[in-house]
This record gives sequence, structure tokens and C-alpha cells, in this order.
Amino acid sequence: HDLHGGQVILESQQEKRVTAVKFSPDGTHLAVGAQGLNGTQPTGRLLRVKDGEVVHVLNHGSVLDAFSFSADGAWLACGGLDPVTLVVPLSADKVEGRSVDVVTGSKVLAMSHVDDLLVSAGRDGWLRMVNFTNDERFEVQVDGTMMDLSIAADGLEVGIGYKKGHLEVRSTDDGSV
Repeated sequence: HDLHGGQVILESQQEKRVTAVKFSPDGTHLAVGAQGLNGTQPTGRLLRVKDGEVVHVLNHGSVLDAFSFSADGAWLACGGLDPVTLVVPLSADKVEGRSVDVVTGSKVLAMSHVDDLLVSAGRDGWLRMVNFTNDERFEVQVDGTMMDLSIAADGLEVGIGYKKGHLEVRSTDDGSV
């Protein structure tokens, strides 16, 4: 792995296709999702930027095409085409990884460390929110195909970009516009 030279080779070029890339908030780590080709397992890898070392490998049941770090970089959320969003700790002093089952795969993810809130936009048009602090969960169906989302720094609102070209801001308290 040669991150400073601009290249990372995942297995061989014929076995993997990169599907998602996300830097940690402090820029020290890079999450890379790869689609398995020719029967190989889809994987996610967390690389340390300074030396390109793989520090964590995520074997997921499907292509990983969305990553999100918590604001403090302590947790990584990942999702793909299967019905599971996986949330894993990135330090030894954190508890075991959490698995959040959702109805369908998630295309994009965002996570706010402010109140341990995970927001995911599903391919099925459902915006799902989970607060790990109190285990509160809700989902809201939206009108249109969500393309990207981002949570405000205070964790109170989420901005959603739609394929049709409009932007919407919703409350993370109840999903209202």
C-alpha cells in the first residue's frame, strides 16, 4: 500500500472493484469498500494513512458502498446492498460492534457523535435514524430518491439531497421537514 504515492492495491485488480472511500474526521484513516468480483468476498478495509497499513478488515455480506465516521472517529458505520448496517468501534477500549438491521440496504450514511445518532438513507425511500444512547429508533418515508445526506454539527437536523435536484432539511427528533 502506498497512500502517499496515491495508490492502494486491494488483492489484485481483477478481484476487487472500489465502491466507496471515506477519510476519518482527523484524516488519519481511510475506509475503502470493495466489491468482490469473480466470486471473491466483498470487503471493507480501514487503512492508516501514514503508512498504508490495514488496521481493520470488514467482511460484509454484500458490496459496501457507504461509510460514515462518528465525529470523533471512534466509530465507523458501513452499509451496502444487504439489509444490515454495521457499526464498528475503531479503538480497543470501545465495546463490540453493533449491527443495526434495516429493512433494505442503505445507499448513504451519516453519523453524529453529538448524541450517538446514525442516519441512513435507504434505497427504498426510507430515512432511518437510530440513537445508540437511548436505543430510540424511527423511520420516515420520503418523496424521492435520496442521493446524499449530512447531519448538522449539533445533531438536530439532517440535510438530504435528492436525485430530482432539491434539498430538504429534516429534524432528527421526529423526521419532520
